[in-house]
Amino acid sequence: MTGSGSSRRSGRVASIAIACTVTGMLLNACSTGHHRSPNLSPAPQPTTPTQPAKQYPPITSTWNMVTPSSGPAQEAAQFAAETEVASDLYTLANDYSPDLMRRYNERVVGTYIWSENSWHAAQTSRPGTGGTLWRVIDSIQIDSGFRVTLCDFDSPGLYDIIDGTPVHAPNDKKSLSAEWVTVSRTTKPSALDTRDASTPRLLVTEIQSAVGNQVPGTLCDQYAPEPFIRQPPEPVQSGQK
Repeated sequence: MTGSGSSRRSGRVASIAIACTVTGMLLNACSTGHHRSPNLSPAPQPTTPTQPAKQYPPITSTWNMVTPSSGPAQEAAQFAAETEVASDLYTLANDYSPDLMRRYNERVVGTYIWSENSWHAAQTSRPGTGGTLWRVIDSIQIDSGFRVTLCDFDSPGLYDIIDGTPVHAPNDKKSLSAEWVTVSRTTKPSALDTRDASTPRLLVTEIQSAVGNQVPGTLCDQYAPEPFIRQPPEPVQSGQK
């Protein structure tokens, strides 16, 4: 009985061995364990490569004049506009920049200083792109220097980057701000200084709303550039700075 059982077992093992030898030459399918032949493995599933997130240029700000001026009035207008541009470049930047903060603060009296906390307070939860346009409406001489009227326009527009796409708020108006900026030639200290300057130089000494409690468009919409361009920038190409 035992011998018979042993023979049956031996025969079965022998039969399996022969079958594996024959079929193995054809299919290479016999092996120990649960390994599969590479030829019988399932075809690899195609994978979608992860696309790098699109990068967009930082927010920009520019300026121009409705009517060109000359002499001290032009000089004051340019100084006021460049100061407003410096303010936007700092407060709207995606990253804190001490250099941008310094460029603005050296142009204004201490009343209008921007700090690092000012930058943090202006930030949203998303990075931004696009830009603003400041336009000089007029530059009028007053006792303390020149009062420059400026309008800030949402052109080419300010955009939040959401899921790699610039998104503009649907209800934003053309005009963002209307301001009177007083530019004086003075020795008063700037926001960076602790004492008076040795010689007079241009400095922004006052900034106030040009429309009071009214919306900026009350004054500025009539001076908006035509055509009014609102277009997000193209993504930055790989290797482009």
